[in-house]
Amino acid sequence: MVVGIFLLMPWRHLQVFPPRIAALLLLWVACIFLQGPMHGLPRDDMAAGLIFAVLFGMAAQQGAQAAVAGPSGYLAYSVRSWCLVVLVAASISAVIGLAQWTGASFGLWMLESGGRAYANFGQPNHFATLLVMAIAVLVYLDGRESLNRWVLVGTALLLCCALAVSESRTGGLSLAFLCLLLVVFGRRVGLSKTLWWLLPCFLVFLLIYINLDSIAPWLGGTALRTGIGLNPTGRLEIWKQMLWSLQQEPWAGFGWLRLGASHFAAASVFPSILNIDHAHNLLLDLLLWFGIPLGGLLVVAGGVWCVQTAVDALGKKISKNSLCYVAIVLPIAVHSMLEYPYAYLYFSLVAGFFAGALEAEIGAVRDISKNGKRIWQGMVLVTLAACTFIAIEYSKIEEDYRALRLENQFITSAEQRHTYHSPPKLLTQYGELIASQRNDAQAPDEGRSPELARRLAERFPWLSTHLHYYLALVRKDRCQEAAEQWTVYEVLFGRFGVLKAEEQIEKWSLQAACPSSRAEAPKP
Repeated sequence: MVVGIFLLMPWRHLQVFPPRIAALLLLWVACIFLQGPMHGLPRDDMAAGLIFAVLFGMAAQQGAQAAVAGPSGYLAYSVRSWCLVVLVAASISAVIGLAQWTGASFGLWMLESGGRAYANFGQPNHFATLLVMAIAVLVYLDGRESLNRWVLVGTALLLCCALAVSESRTGGLSLAFLCLLLVVFGRRVGLSKTLWWLLPCFLVFLLIYINLDSIAPWLGGTALRTGIGLNPTGRLEIWKQMLWSLQQEPWAGFGWLRLGASHFAAASVFPSILNIDHAHNLLLDLLLWFGIPLGGLLVVAGGVWCVQTAVDALGKKISKNSLCYVAIVLPIAVHSMLEYPYAYLYFSLVAGFFAGALEAEIGAVRDISKNGKRIWQGMVLVTLAACTFIAIEYSKIEEDYRALRLENQFITSAEQRHTYHSPPKLLTQYGELIASQRNDAQAPDEGRSPELARRLAERFPWLSTHLHYYLALVRKDRCQEAAEQWTVYEVLFGRFGVLKAEEQIEKWSLQAACPSSRAEAPKP
């Protein structure tokens, strides 16, 4: 995605930019910079926030310029090409997802289903969101009469069937909102014929989704979520925990990407807490990261932009294109209220592109001055250099981390031990993560610091980092703090975590160190 954005950038033909999106991104950049004095934000997380802003801005600029160019312009097919990429990716994923769910291989590389279709995505909701975006793309292509009607309907049915077997409530809700959007506004822009295939496809989705427990045995699949429907089970518990955490740090928040810090306080209040690094709601994430003043400013500014854009795109300036751009962005917006698709570039950059195209469609873009072009080109070049440097460092970190896990799991002789790279210059936290979990004779002393272990557990709230923090406290005979960390660890990871901890305690002969800190641990 990053390489594609750079290759698509019109370096010598920069013409327009969306100023309202640029203003939102400048506000975001200000919030990221303020994380330095407020939370001591490490350079890698600061770089991630700034790079995200530039990449999103590049996608939005390209979308705006593609929409302004029009059918006869040099970039006439940019919007169409993005739509086709989404459609092809979703169609291939739908085939993989259906094969995955039914247990048919067809010679395709795929992960095991586990009962729900998700193709090769991290989880079913991501898969479902891409499918609904592709259905919105079909609406766009149908409006331009770019596809044969039989091909269009067949593709839509394929996408809806795959969506149903993903059992994604988020995807089902997004598709329902998409249909509602077209029912309310489609006739005004000449998309009434689209409803002739869209609504029957939605009905097919509903029939399969509701009756999946009866259909699944005939096709070799399973239905894991029978009876759940659109019940928000799980989300309410997460939001309750996150709202309580927000009350603990209302002014400064917990810091950009440091939601794991909220677990330390929540463990003493909730009998069990969900170990998550996002709040599963974009608005809550902004407030938790930056605090109510800064995060609230971002929420209000973004909300004002959304309302103004929606009023123009669906009101006085409505057009076939503006309605379709809203439809394509809609699934990502719905998903962002229930999870965190914005953390993945394959969603956030697509959202940026079509947001920029939407701004151009409603006439909210401006010409770029000569100085503005130079500044923007300079920012892009710096970002390109940073991304290249990160890619080089990350490849070394990944090699070190893979070796680290093998050495910690198996007995390795000194001659067979991996030679670790020097500490990274930019991805400092990842270097500290590796240094803190090394157990060889050459491991740096600073890696055993409990303070470092605590910071890493806040940034990477994993079982391994929380366990390492506990062991670091035990080794320093800080038993009271170890007892507090054991409570957090046990609430987060339960019985499985306790067994892993006992295994490590025995491995490093720490049974006699601070035994009272884990006195309440359940016995095997």
